Amino acid sequence: MTAQPATLAEMIRDNPSLVLERLSPRHVNAASASELETLSRSLEAWLLTQSKASEALGVIAQRDHRIATWCAAAIVRTVLYVLPDAETARAALRTAEQYVAGRASVDDCMRAGSAAYAGQDALTGSQRDALLAASLVALVTLSFAFPRTKTA
Repeated sequence: MTAQPATLAEMIRDNPSLVLERLSPRHVNAASASELETLSRSLEAWLLTQSKASEALGVIAQRDHRIATWCAAAIVRTVLYVLPDAETARAALRTAEQYVAGRASVDDCMRAGSAAYAGQDALTGSQRDALLAASLVALVTLSFAFPRTKTA
């Protein structure tokens, strides 16, 4: 039996294609900022090859919601070029990433996500979809702050 890699860096170095399969909260919690950045870039590249990004993000979110948030932000950034002014969308994505990194509050995410969402009325089609996606990354991140409890 082969020994499991002890760190995220070893996992990425040894076999990047198996990172997702082996990823555990233990690895993510012990990872340095540079390891998390490398992991998020690897997973972003993988996500962009998937036919259904939402399903792929679900798989990542089951492993670690922080990495899933970063990946979702990366995916949404690929479509921001359709917006005439993408600053509120970019701000929502940055705030979600900062929240996940512990540098922004729940209130910050609510404000940024709501500000991006408010701009959607003036847009149509793909522009509206891109802005809504950015606002949702910020707002859905909050579901990790308030996990659902089972009811009887």
